[in-house]
Amino acid sequence: MPNETTPVVPVTPGTKTSEYEVAQSANVWSSIGLILGVIISVGSTVIPQAPGDSKWGIIGGVVLAVVSQIYDCLAKLGYIKSRTDVKVSSSVK
Repeated sequence: MPNETTPVVPVTPGTKTSEYEVAQSANVWSSIGLILGVIISVGSTVIPQAPGDSKWGIIGGVVLAVVSQIYDCLAKLGYIKSRTDVKVSSSVK
């Protein structure tokens, strides 16, 4: 009979999981999206002579920045959920 302090399933460190790699990748891509969104928004206001309506450039840049941050948040929440599931399942007898 296993000791109560011994986990049933060994828990691997979070930094060695594929979920961690996805969360790190999401962090990089959301940073890129945020930077591009700011560049597009500021570029649309700085260069009003550019073809097209600058209002749509500003809106597009803001949408890109917001969506990239939402993507990052969801990826991190998924990582937290998967790590919680692993830890809960390892503590169940």
